[in-house]
Amino acid sequence: MAVVKRRDIEVAIGSLRLLVAGSVKMPSESRHAVTAELVWPRNGTPSKRYTRIVRLHQNACEFKASDWADAILFKDAVEGRFALKLTVSQALSDSAAEKLLRVVAKAAASEAADKAGDFVPGDLDKIFAAPIDFIASALAGEERLPAAEGLLVLDAGDLPEGGTVLTLPLMSPDGLSRTRSASTGKGRRRVEVIGKGDSNGEAALAVVVS
Repeated sequence: MAVVKRRDIEVAIGSLRLLVAGSVKMPSESRHAVTAELVWPRNGTPSKRYTRIVRLHQNACEFKASDWADAILFKDAVEGRFALKLTVSQALSDSAAEKLLRVVAKAAASEAADKAGDFVPGDLDKIFAAPIDFIASALAGEERLPAAEGLLVLDAGDLPEGGTVLTLPLMSPDGLSRTRSASTGKGRRRVEVIGKGDSNGEAALAVVVS
């Protein structure tokens, strides 16, 4: 019987690019909740989720090795076959991002929560990863709908020693629309800017294996 290899992995964002970030035109800068979910990472653990807020400039960001503290998503153990899913929220308003931060602070471990409870809006891009699913409870309306998501099925035994970079194509799970003025000049109408299942960017994830 084959031995199932258990590996400790560290996953960080190398780069992230969206074609459409939300229901408004491409902003010069926007904040997004990025959730990494491990699906059945090991026996007895059906799911683990880690979320942090990431700042995009014109729908994209890129992290260097020195940006590790801002790019890290999680450290966890995996064994056998598992899936890694990445979900990127629509661009968040300052009030929504602040609310997310406070929900994370309450749900995270006590020491981390004590620190996060003192955060202010200017610290929102420094949010630490927290292993909780909080987006649905903290956001309302369209902000609940993700802008993009992608999934990879992996095997712990196939991950190379030292690590690798995974390229994850992203798609729009629900489609996104915007409100525009009607051509007649009277009233406003909803216009679809990206369809359900359409490509919506790409993420590069740096994986360190130990």
